[in-house]
Amino acid sequence: MYSHARLCLCACGIMLSAYAYYVEIKKAGNEDYEALCDVNDYISCSTVFTSEYGRGFGIIQHVFGHDHLLNQPNGIFGLMLFALQLTGIFWKGKTMSAFLFWTTGTAICGCIYLAYILAFVLHDFCVVCVSTYVVIVLLHYLNYKSIKQYNRNYKKEA
Repeated sequence: MYSHARLCLCACGIMLSAYAYYVEIKKAGNEDYEALCDVNDYISCSTVFTSEYGRGFGIIQHVFGHDHLLNQPNGIFGLMLFALQLTGIFWKGKTMSAFLFWTTGTAICGCIYLAYILAFVLHDFCVVCVSTYVVIVLLHYLNYKSIKQYNRNYKKEA
């Protein structure tokens, strides 16, 4: 249900996450690199992606160490989330819809945390980050609608 919209949102999320990862890698190799999303000192995605919060949400390095396998760029976690959401388009069922709903719900909690960091710690605005948050919220809404549709269909059959 809502497959075309979810497919478009997943594609957008994958592109945004891949771009975030690309910018971080390019900036790490060349400090003079300027990303398309770097508008000025206060609107700069590369500042955000290369900050301590750009890897492992700024948490994993304090728990497991900077060189731990889980301390990956946040773009990698985004790619994993959107790839998982993408599989849900092809793997139908109420259980999968519920799982996708809970994963986007969890991701929204991460978005709230990262938005707080963006605004109040880094004092920056990241177009790519905020766009990713919007995609996640919209996916969550579609996942919610999908669960509701399965519930309606179940009640009709009963």
